[in-house]
Parts: sequence; C-alpha cells; structure tokens
Amino acid sequence: MVFVFTVGMLPVTKSFAYTGGSLEGKTLRLGTSITDNGIGTNNSTDGNETTGATLEKNGLKDTLWYEFTSLTEVFSFRLRAKLDTTAANNAVYVLYFDQNGVEIHRQLVQLSTAATTTDIDTPKNGVKKVAVLNPSPDASRTIYEFDVFTNTDTTPPMNVSNLNSSNVTDTSFSVNWIKPNDLDYDKAEIYLDGVLKGSVAATNIQNYSFSGLLSDKSFIVKVVSVDRTGNKSSGSTVTVKTNVKPDVTAPGNVTDLIGTPTYNAVSLSWTNPPDQDFARVKVYENGVYKRTVTKDNTTALFENLEPETVYAFKVTSIDNTGNESTGATIEVKTLKIPEISDIKDLKAEAKFDRVKLSWELPQDQYFHHVNIYRKEIEDQSFFEDMFGSSSVSAATTEDGYTPMFETNGTYWTDLTVKSDADYKYKVTAENTAGYETQGLEVEASTPQETPPKMEDVEYKENENGDYVVTWKNPITGKVKIFVGGNEYLTVPAAQGTATIPKADLKYNSYGAPDVTVKPVSDSGLEGEEETPPKFGNGDTPFSVGELLQTGNGLLWYVSPLLLLALAFLLVPKLRGLITQNIKKDSPRSEKALERRTGRSEERELRTENKEQQHEKIERDHIERQDRHVGREFNGKVEKIEAPGRPIREENRVGEKPTPIIERRATKERHLRVREARQKREPREPSRRVREARTPREPRKGRGAS
Repeated sequence: MVFVFTVGMLPVTKSFAYTGGSLEGKTLRLGTSITDNGIGTNNSTDGNETTGATLEKNGLKDTLWYEFTSLTEVFSFRLRAKLDTTAANNAVYVLYFDQNGVEIHRQLVQLSTAATTTDIDTPKNGVKKVAVLNPSPDASRTIYEFDVFTNTDTTPPMNVSNLNSSNVTDTSFSVNWIKPNDLDYDKAEIYLDGVLKGSVAATNIQNYSFSGLLSDKSFIVKVVSVDRTGNKSSGSTVTVKTNVKPDVTAPGNVTDLIGTPTYNAVSLSWTNPPDQDFARVKVYENGVYKRTVTKDNTTALFENLEPETVYAFKVTSIDNTGNESTGATIEVKTLKIPEISDIKDLKAEAKFDRVKLSWELPQDQYFHHVNIYRKEIEDQSFFEDMFGSSSVSAATTEDGYTPMFETNGTYWTDLTVKSDADYKYKVTAENTAGYETQGLEVEASTPQETPPKMEDVEYKENENGDYVVTWKNPITGKVKIFVGGNEYLTVPAAQGTATIPKADLKYNSYGAPDVTVKPVSDSGLEGEEETPPKFGNGDTPFSVGELLQTGNGLLWYVSPLLLLALAFLLVPKLRGLITQNIKKDSPRSEKALERRTGRSEERELRTENKEQQHEKIERDHIERQDRHVGREFNGKVEKIEAPGRPIREENRVGEKPTPIIERRATKERHLRVREARQKREPREPSRRVREARTPREPRKGRGAS
C-alpha cells in the first residue's frame, strides 16, 4: 500500500501555526464526549492565534473532537493552548479513537497560563476520531490551534474472489463471494447490469439476493471492493440467467380407482392420467401420506389393517414440476377374519433320543403356520387312573401343554426327549390373523437307549512310536480311552481317532499296548469295552509263515541228530538178524545141534526151570505194576465217586498208611499182554543158564498187601 504525505512540516503565515494539516479549516465539535455533537467551531483550525475554543471544566463541554471519513494513519499533532486559571491539574489530553469508539492512544500535554505550542509525533494507524480533553474539574482551557498530520491511502483493495450464483429461479437469484484480505477492506458494492443495487459491509455475510426479475433472462452482476479510504477495485463479474417460468398446472387425476379388500389388507389399482409431464402418484390413507408410486406401476398394497374396518384412500397425480392434482378417493371396508381348517394325518415316530412328528398342512388361503406343543406323561396313581387325569411337567398352557416350536413345514423332530418316557403332542394350525385351531394330539413312547458299540476299530503305532486308535462308529457321544486299566482320555466320538503318546503308553505281559476303548452315548450310557489283540497284531505271537520258517530251520539242525539216534538203535538189531540167519544155514550149527541132542533131557529140565524162573520174574514184575497202577486208579475213582472226601484215611501215629489197591482192572490188562507174548515165537535161549533168583519181598510203602 502506498501512502502519500498530503501535508509537510511547512511553516504557516504565523509562527505558531501550520498550513495544510488534515484539520485545517475543518469544523470541530465541542461537547461532553466524542459522541456528543455539541456545537461546531473552527476557531481552533483557522490559523488565528487570537481566536480559540474554550474547554470547560471536566463533566461539561470539556471535549473538542473531529471524525475522519475513513480510518486514517496519524503520525503527529500540533497543539497551541493555555490555562485560563491555575489549578491542581494543568494539562490536557490528546486522544485517538478507532472505528468502534475505542481509545487507542492518549497523549498528556502540560499547559501554563501563557499560550504555548506543542508538536508531538504519534504514529498511529486505524484512527477514526481525534480529540482534546480537559481533565480538570476546577478550571477551563483555551485551545487556540489543533491540527493533525496524516498519510493518505490511494491504493484500491483486491477484488472479491469465487463470485458465483445460487438459488436461481425464474424471478430471482443470489450471488456469493469471498472478500479480499486487505486490512482496510470496508465493503462490497453490488451492481446489476451496471446499476448500483446496494452494498455489503465487510463484517456481514458476503451474499446478495436479487428478486422481481424477468424469467429466462441473463443478468451481469458486478461486485466492487471498497476500502476505508474509499478506494475501489476494478470489480468481479458473473452472468446469471433466470429460469423459464415453471409449469403451475397440475396433471389430471387417476381413473378407474378400485380397492380390493381382505380381512387385513387392501389392494388399490388405477389408470394413470394421459398428461405428457405426468411423473408419479401419491397415495394417502385416512388423510395421511403413505407412499409414492412411479408412473410405471398402477397398484399399491396396504397391509396390517384391522378387520371389518372402513379405510379412506386418496390417489393424487404429480407432474415433473411437482404440481399435484386434487386426487381420486375411495372407501374400502376390510373383511371378517376367516377361519381355517386343522392339520391332518398327525403321526409320531419315536426313538430313544428323539420323536419325529409329521402331518399334512391345511389347504386354506390364509394359513400361516403350525404350533407344536408337548407334555410328558408321568406315572399315575390308582386314583388318577380311575378318574382319567394325568400329571404333566413344565406345563405352561391351560391344558398342560408346553409350546415347543412354530413352523410352516410338514414335519418337526423333538431332540429334547428322554429315553423310556411317554409324551403327548398337540399340533394346531394358525392363520395370518392369529386365529388358532383346536389341533390334533398324538402320543409317543421313547424306548430304552441301546448301549453304543465300537465298530471298525483299528490299532497301530506310527513312526514315532505313538499309538493311534481309529474307529468308524459311533459318530455321536464320546469315546473313553483307557491305558493300563486307568481312564486316560475322553474324545468326541465324531472325531474318529485318538492318539496316545509313546511316553504315556503301557504294555501287557505279551508286550502289546495295554489300551482299551469304551463308547459313551450323549446321555451318558456306556457300551462294551473294545480291546486290541492280546499279542498286538493277532491272536498268537507269530504268524503261520513265521512258524513254517522256524520249523524248517529247526529241521536242519535236528534231522542229523535223529538219523544218528536211529542208527544206534537199528544197526545192532540188523547185525543180530544177519548173524542168526548165517548160523542156521551153516554145517557147524547142525553139528552143534547134534551134540546138544545127547543132552536133551538136561536141556529140557533146564528149560523147564528157566521157564519157571521167567514166569516168577514176570509175575513179580506184573504185581509191582499192579500195585502202582492200582493206587492211581483207586485215587481217581475216589475223586469221582466222593469229591471233597480225602483219598486216604488219617495215618496212625508211628504207622505208614496201607494203600487200598484195586487189581481187577490191571490184572485183566496184564493177562492179555501175557497171552500175546506167549503166542509170539520164543527167542533162542541163551547159552548161559541163569540161575533163578529168589523173589525179593516187596518194598514197604509200595502198596504190598
């Protein structure tokens, strides 16, 4: 901003005054304050030292002041004054005020009874008023000359920005803008087609409205910025065109308005008007707007109405401009609530954990859903059986039923039943108005729950040694896992698998994992335990292939030994047979036989004695065997005939027990053996005649009689 000094420090015609000051020749106001216009005087601005204005005592006409046309920068003042009389306060104040009357500067000037001139620099911007004040309540002052020196602003403010129009109609519009940032911006002047229409102060909303204009016409609006000095900008312009005069004629009403009622709804239908600018219809119910329907539709449905009630409807037409017709009206009365029929073919299928109900729905137009009720029939006393009453649990209705479910389907499954219990169900039909039928009843008895069973169980050890158990059934309930006879883990049956870490695994005496699984139903019923094979992977600790392989291996080691043993047993006998045959065929043997014929009698005697000795030895041997076998046989017989009775009697003190021997069975057997031996060919008698031994007495304690 450029300032031009309009007044310099030039001496006036008289030594005590200046010429060219901002107050030179101006009329000052003399009053009680800067708001009191009082009287006007120029005695203090005429440059004559003999004339002046008297400031009365404080509280009277004590203020001499002047107001600039705009805010001004004051950089100095000159004052020539004197005291009329000496008083306690011998000074005056020079004051500056802003546009709101707020004091922004105060300068004290001391006076004397002789006139003196004072020049003081007081640079201050935004000054609207200057004044001289007598603060003394006792004496007056005479002001001969008072002048201020200012800078003059010749630079205009910036133009307004963002000038635009709004709220355009056929006869009016508004313009808006953003004011400039100049500190001395004061107002905006508004021109319409070059004609000043008004102004908007800087402190107001930057908006201006025009009205009473012609429709469908363009206007040029110019907004000029003005500062406090009065400088004006070049101005900003905008062209605004008013709208075409709108259509104020409403379209025709709809025709053929028809209302079709039910007990709780009304369906409206109509024919739209033929107007080219027809856009939509509005529908009112009992005078209250309810909805808008586009021109593509000609129906409207109103629901949730009261039965047997009259409703007044009005349908108005709306065009593109918004004009609304008077509307077509109709009154419609809703129907009476209809009754519906009951369901059919109610059936119940019971299992231990559920009861499935099925039925046929009624074929009524207003059917909505079915209600399902249940009550559990408990044991009845004799008195209740006699009079036909039954006790129910959780009863919430008058007839003892508890509401369970609502559905519009044809079946429902009750999963809240208990096993081995009796239930009674009632299923009713309900229409859209809430009317409920009497309903049908059915009884169902759930059987006892069958214990769950493990199926397709497999056991295996994975690579890291963990033991894995898998199964296909059951898929409901739980499965308990036992390790070493103790419950180790419980998992959901649907999981189908359980893993036992190697560190927690225990083994049985066969070296197989000691693991047991037991199924448990959802109700807590436990099934039979399932155990893995005793030997781990089968019923034996080895397979058939392993057994054959092991047997073949043993034969390789055992067969040589068997052959050697057979050789020791058979070779001597074969040698004896060969030798005997050779002797029979040789002449030497015949001669030996002849030599022995002479001794036939002796040989017969010896043979007879030898046979007697053999019979004696054989008889003794048979008796010993009989005694031994008899003891065992008698003991078995006693156990069979008298179980629990001691086989032998109590021994007497100092005596050995005498065994009871039954020889009949053993003698028969040994006689048969003896006869068989006699029938066989006798062996050749030995050359050496053995002397008969004296039969020895049987040992004590061996059952000898």
